[in-house]
Amino acid sequence: MNRYRKHALRLCAGTVITASLLSFPFASPGQASAAKAAAAVTPVPVAISKGIQNVTRLIPELRNGSVVYDGPVDGPGVSGDRVSFIMAGNKDGEPQDQAIFDSQSGNLLVLELKPSGASTHQTGLLTEEVVRSRAAAFLYGLHPFGKSYEARDVTRQDGTRQGGIRQDEMDQDGTFTVRFVRKHNQVALNDAYDCLVTVDATGRIIGFRTLNGALYEPIDHKEMPSPQRVLSMTTAHQRFAESKPLELMYMLPDQAAPVSEAEARQPQARLVYAIKGGIVEGPHTGSAIDAFTGKRMQAPQKKPQMVSLAGKGRYAALKTEAEVKAFAKEIARADVDKWPLSVISKNMENGEQHRIYIWGMFAKDVADQEKPYHLGNFPDDAKGENRYHLLVEVEAKTGKLISMKQNDGTSPRKKTDKSRDLKSALSLIEKLLPAGTRQFRVVDAGNEERSIWLADPVVGGLPVAKSGQTAEEGAYVVEVNPLDGSIRELRTEPYDQVKFPERTQAISEQAALNALLQAYPLELVYVKQQSKREDKPEWKLVYDLSFRQSRAHCFCGPDLRVDTTVYVDALTGKVIVDE
Repeated sequence: MNRYRKHALRLCAGTVITASLLSFPFASPGQASAAKAAAAVTPVPVAISKGIQNVTRLIPELRNGSVVYDGPVDGPGVSGDRVSFIMAGNKDGEPQDQAIFDSQSGNLLVLELKPSGASTHQTGLLTEEVVRSRAAAFLYGLHPFGKSYEARDVTRQDGTRQGGIRQDEMDQDGTFTVRFVRKHNQVALNDAYDCLVTVDATGRIIGFRTLNGALYEPIDHKEMPSPQRVLSMTTAHQRFAESKPLELMYMLPDQAAPVSEAEARQPQARLVYAIKGGIVEGPHTGSAIDAFTGKRMQAPQKKPQMVSLAGKGRYAALKTEAEVKAFAKEIARADVDKWPLSVISKNMENGEQHRIYIWGMFAKDVADQEKPYHLGNFPDDAKGENRYHLLVEVEAKTGKLISMKQNDGTSPRKKTDKSRDLKSALSLIEKLLPAGTRQFRVVDAGNEERSIWLADPVVGGLPVAKSGQTAEEGAYVVEVNPLDGSIRELRTEPYDQVKFPERTQAISEQAALNALLQAYPLELVYVKQQSKREDKPEWKLVYDLSFRQSRAHCFCGPDLRVDTTVYVDALTGKVIVDE
């Protein structure tokens, strides 16, 4: 539970025993006395106290110890108030079992208990039915009556499916997680997060998680559309195929992942069919269709432009300081010799050595190695044109430009001229490219007051992207100053010397779609969308890929350019799940 970050100081820390805010007793008279003394200083919030009582009612063994109130925490996907359970016999007094409750309602959000080892006389099967029933009994004790949940998959700790595995064959911890989905009218609600209950080898509840608290969200049955008049499954599959949900493309490996020496010299691109809009797109996958109209649910996206760029090779390689300086003068639109220059070497994890050139004035106590992190911070005596920093980063061996950024300490904002800015961005890219004509797919990733252009190569008519690339990353990322069309920032990751398989080797789009639907057939589900009334969600019935309802998955993190959570290998037709 250390991953949950405290965002409030411990009240009266140091004045209460064991430096805790509160010890809430369940067992011995001594503990009760300590709790009363602590409670006089820092009382447990009423909502959290009710939540603790509810959990100890469902897991009675937690009463054999004391509860320490830790206060508010903020962690990945969940925020609330944390408590720690210190069990009797724990000589160190260190909390091993912890829980997080909703600060307002006291509803349980996260529970993490230490697993119990399987006792020696337990030699039978811990069947899937037993695991499901014990998890369901705990879950049904948490939420108000009138809600319906269905247990889907049961997974072992190592991610494999459960199916009547002997306890002596389990993992060392012997834990199993049951994933539940909420249902209405016998139709699953496609919530952004699943409800997970974990059981150990003895059948004891040791874990619970519902990241966004949707478990406790009330449902107005009058607002839920009836599934009686939806399209048939046959028609849904037909409309799904007509929407052309797949896109054939080249996918490059993430350079942060370990590769062999041969792969490092010449990366191998994969030929894949990716799902347009991504497998994870808000409350539904990118290819979901309305169950009544058959239209795609995906929100309109900015359409990329296909452009041909003629490489001029002017700044394709910046190996010497003179070459870097010539580039810097064009970017700065001034003679950079009037500003101090610092040159920094940086060793990268992939074995490359980068050289960073920085022009401009910094405070005297800022070391050269720290200057890249102080762009835009100027000494007090820097006035006028001396309030300026320019950074140029190149790969030392090849002279390939990695990044450029100029900063005058301001963040200019005004309605920008997109046509002018696009022309400025493409002109710069052409100067970086070697001689020859190349195709690019260009996307405007900015808004009315910010002009950011992403350019990715197109090979053989197919777009190229990198696995794990976010929505604001690309082979070339150019930010243009809305005031005058100058270049404010440039980041490059050109895909040089990549081996691309022939697109003629790919299976047909229909064959790829058939493989995808065989692995994850369409399923009728409710999805929640933002309503015009902010206080009330809008539920819609859609036909969506059953990926979300058949696998545990965390739908969090940055938006991806191309989501390869689920995709089809275009050479083999195999459906790949990469979570």
